[in-house]
Amino acid sequence: IFCGGGRGRGAAALDDDQCTAVLSKEELAEVLTRGARDFPHLGEVANRLDEDWDTIRGDQTTINFPAFVQLLETADNNLRAFPATAQVAKQQGVHLAGVFNANAASPQRLAEDPELTRFDYNDKGALAYLGADDAVMDITGVAQVKGFLTGYLWRGFETISQISVRNGGLVAIDWLKTKIFGRDLSRLLDIEAAPVAAPVLSDAVEK
Repeated sequence: IFCGGGRGRGAAALDDDQCTAVLSKEELAEVLTRGARDFPHLGEVANRLDEDWDTIRGDQTTINFPAFVQLLETADNNLRAFPATAQVAKQQGVHLAGVFNANAASPQRLAEDPELTRFDYNDKGALAYLGADDAVMDITGVAQVKGFLTGYLWRGFETISQISVRNGGLVAIDWLKTKIFGRDLSRLLDIEAAPVAAPVLSDAVEK
């Protein structure tokens, strides 16, 4: 579309400084949507186009090639990797399992259609333990909460998130023992050994 890109595969593209093509808002949305097939983060730019259009176009009714390049550079600079958390790993695992199971009969579709493997991360917030029974919870788009009540919420979530009921029960018991006896349970075994009395021999044995 820009500089010969929309004239067909055999068309020669112009240099950046020779490109005079412009895009309207609707044409830009189409370009971004098509580009999102290979670069998913462009889909977010397309979704925000109604809000950002005035900033993108400035005092013009369309955008030219330099403005388009600047838009893409801004999108790339704002691109961030997913946080290295268990929440992301779990969602990715569930997503991949669903993709593989759904395409088990025709695995070649995974290479032919990139949309089948596209992963959309759903941020459900964050919960982290701070120590001394305190924790902090980040509710996405709402607020951050911290304190001892949040700490007990963290403990409860960690307990029910175990892979089995047995593991959850063991974790809960360990926390209960720690709360009652403290973290150093070795002191429960710090008991002085009673002296061993000398054996008493009977008169028959002595004789």
